[in-house]
Amino acid sequence: MLISLFRFFVSMPLIMMTLYVHASCISGNCYNGKGTFIFKDGSKYGGSFLRGKPHGQGTYHYKDGSVYTGSFHQGLKHGLGKMTFKSKDVYTGHFEKGTISGEGKMTYANGDIYLGIWQQGKFNGLGKYLFSNGDRYEGNFVNGSFTGTGRFTKTDGTYYEGEWLENKKNGNGKSYKNGELTNTFFKMDVLVDENNTKVSSESNFPLNNSKKFENDVLINCNDEYCHNTKGKLTYKDGSVFTGDFINGKGEGLGSCKYANGDYYEGGWKNHAPHGQGTMHFAKGNIYAAIWENGVPKQKINSQYQNSIPSTASTTTIKKSDNTTKIYALIAGVATYNHMPSLKYTDDDAYHLYAFLKSPEGGALPDDNIKIIVDDAVTRKSLLQELNTMTAKADENDVVLVYLSGHGLDGYYVPSDFDGSKNQVSYDDILEIINNSSAKHKLFITDACHSGSMMVAARSPYNVALENFYSAYNSVKGGTAIMMSSKKEEVSLEYGGLRQGVFSHYLIKGLKGYADTNKDKLITISELYDYVSTNVATYSANAQHPVIMGDYDNNMPVAWIRQ
Repeated sequence: MLISLFRFFVSMPLIMMTLYVHASCISGNCYNGKGTFIFKDGSKYGGSFLRGKPHGQGTYHYKDGSVYTGSFHQGLKHGLGKMTFKSKDVYTGHFEKGTISGEGKMTYANGDIYLGIWQQGKFNGLGKYLFSNGDRYEGNFVNGSFTGTGRFTKTDGTYYEGEWLENKKNGNGKSYKNGELTNTFFKMDVLVDENNTKVSSESNFPLNNSKKFENDVLINCNDEYCHNTKGKLTYKDGSVFTGDFINGKGEGLGSCKYANGDYYEGGWKNHAPHGQGTMHFAKGNIYAAIWENGVPKQKINSQYQNSIPSTASTTTIKKSDNTTKIYALIAGVATYNHMPSLKYTDDDAYHLYAFLKSPEGGALPDDNIKIIVDDAVTRKSLLQELNTMTAKADENDVVLVYLSGHGLDGYYVPSDFDGSKNQVSYDDILEIINNSSAKHKLFITDACHSGSMMVAARSPYNVALENFYSAYNSVKGGTAIMMSSKKEEVSLEYGGLRQGVFSHYLIKGLKGYADTNKDKLITISELYDYVSTNVATYSANAQHPVIMGDYDNNMPVAWIRQ
């Protein structure tokens, strides 16, 4: 591995945002409007201005030949953009206050590629580094280096997977070579111990260190300070973490037995799953993933998904029960601090929630449905609830996500949107949904520009419910995405309906009005045809719902009472 290939920092040309006295505006309005400005040093900016500073979309040509195209905020690169450096390195992704921060991709002139999380111009968080020679690293980064848990794979297929510190193997891991997978322990790239007992070569993670912890003398970190050692910490709610500690905090590899019966094993940081690991839910589901601050970011196929680790013997883990269950997340925001308030979007969420909880809506149990409204709908809470809900579903189940509120082009706007950040990308939402094991997935948004439901049965009788749920077995799985409007349109509310127009006809269609063939079963195609026709008519063709995805047109969405 040629560490010298790594970019430990990103050297970026400075933007001179204050307009020089001897510089000049060569076209347009370079104070409040759109124009082109030549700076004293020869740099040039063309785009939107606000009070004499780049603000909005524009392109900046630097003196050294570098070029940035994207979003500006009060004179600084901020938001999505593309930077082509003099070196021919190219970055595409998020900026914050002038520096590369957030998710993004850097393609280096030598052919190397980094994809992942950035902070202040450095790799920080989860990411992938793809070397031009075919080698690759996937895992955690700290300040531009391999630090935490990750996997380095060479072009010949051999790999090391485990703990890293500043680009060096450091701690427990597994090495695959010569057709065998062995347990290893390194100190700063020096192999200290190797257990040549062959283990399954299909394992991607987690690293099972529980037996090692059992044989260690563990420090009680509630009673004394745990520096760089193995220890055990009991949280106030009764949850217990056992594993690596650095500077008094659980950090590295370990396991956590939660007070609610869940069990986690893998990477750990800041008192939450971080890195690669597997969560064994008390209700039976097993989810292997790359985690970030307690939230699964990328699902991992693992041999542990259908087995029980020996250390979790007290936890009852069950496999798929071959029954169809529906899991729903409903979110609605009406009140915003940085955008105009809406009247009915939170009510729309409650209307749908009430329908799904009713006998006519399938009587979803509390464990299968979650509603969050207004201030409770933050970027963090929405993604956490979405990950939690989708992780419960197995290959026989249905996942429904409904969002109402403001929307931007390609984004849903939660309550903590501050005008420039905290919006939630539809792509991120769909990635989480599609990573679910569920057979059927339905994503519905009632939000402006959303064009960038699966509901339950409608009978109080057990036979009707069974018929509805069994109907899923007769259609192929897939994902349906129903948006309230085209990307260039706004989603309308009308006082006469006391609902959003889209949500009004959505729920009305689910209650039976969309059953055009009168077979007592409403399909996704029938629902969309009903909703799109009536929304367009009611809005005088100002709003047109859209649908996309790889769904089966015969996917059931409601069962009409006999």
